Amino acid sequence: MANTLQLIKTVTADGNSATMDSGTLTGDLDVLRVVIEIVGGGSGGCRMRFNGNTGNNYRRLFSENGGSKDGHNDGAGNGVTNMVGRVGRHCYSTTTIYNYDGKESHGHGHCVTDGANTGSANAPTRMEYAFKWAETDQINRIAIESYSSNWTSGSTMNIYAFSRTDADISNEKDALTNVEAGTRYEETDTRKIYRSKQVGFASGTSGSGSDWTEVAFDSSTSVNNTTASGNVVSRSSGSGWDSYIRSTTHYLDPSEGGGEVYFTVSSSSTASVGLEKSPYNQYPSATYTDRNYSFHTTTATNNIYEKTSDYDGTDWNNATNEWRITMDSAGLVKYYYRANSSSSWNLERTSTVTASGKYYVSVSPPNTSTNSTCFIKSPSAIAWVERGSA
Repeated sequence: MANTLQLIKTVTADGNSATMDSGTLTGDLDVLRVVIEIVGGGSGGCRMRFNGNTGNNYRRLFSENGGSKDGHNDGAGNGVTNMVGRVGRHCYSTTTIYNYDGKESHGHGHCVTDGANTGSANAPTRMEYAFKWAETDQINRIAIESYSSNWTSGSTMNIYAFSRTDADISNEKDALTNVEAGTRYEETDTRKIYRSKQVGFASGTSGSGSDWTEVAFDSSTSVNNTTASGNVVSRSSGSGWDSYIRSTTHYLDPSEGGGEVYFTVSSSSTASVGLEKSPYNQYPSATYTDRNYSFHTTTATNNIYEKTSDYDGTDWNNATNEWRITMDSAGLVKYYYRANSSSSWNLERTSTVTASGKYYVSVSPPNTSTNSTCFIKSPSAIAWVERGSA
């Protein structure tokens, strides 16, 4: 989807300059939004200049506190003046500029100031404005200038942009990373507003604790009569290490904080349970040697398998046994085992193979008497929630 604003530049005043200058902006900048906070400073006026241009080609329409419109042709060297901020005051402004290459640029916005005095007895000042820049070059540099004195340190200019073509600016909200919870996101074409909310797999109420959720398996990945009822995997017929099923929505990824998976196996039986990444199920006749990280429980030797690497384990052949595989944000993987829910977890192995990418839960029941129950949890992730919904 085009038409979604993305922050492309932040300029912060250090108290030593009368100009906040974006420098050259790159990409397709069809629409710009300039958000300014002036903490104080400046003198003689506040002006917005485009591409360093000083020509007599800026025109504005301006109103203060709902008063009459002031049409003004700002002359050479002035830029668009006294709209986006007031010198010596604490003020905020938001300006939208339609900036199509080959056409004159047009903009509009609003500004609010502290009215030059603090305290509830002093009303703020509001300003609304529209303007144009009578040049056909696309704006790729914006400067906020006072006539002489420096802007107070901490004054900021944030510039957002979107492209009608999406050629250079990725603006899908679901593709954004490192977004803090509570961030607001607006789709300018639909007018919908979203906020970011912490979510995660940890939402279930059963299993080994309320911070776990049931693994959801995808029946389309099933091989040789493997079935899943909720998070319980079984086999309807047949035998041998050629059965298989995998999750496709639940996974662990170090870049997303990692997490844990938890397994039980019923009836003192056998199973292969663990984590696997693409390419999947390369060796369907020996699935226990295919997973990146897995427990392999049998009635004889019990093992931890990392692909074809085999590590002996404890006696796991008991219906009350439980297993966990953990993965941290650095890709460190550990295996834990305990004999029943009342005992302590034992660290069985720390892997020497660092995890990277997405690892999905996969299970192989070798016969019809095996039921494997699987849970997962992960650190909270970010989801976008539309305003007015939960």
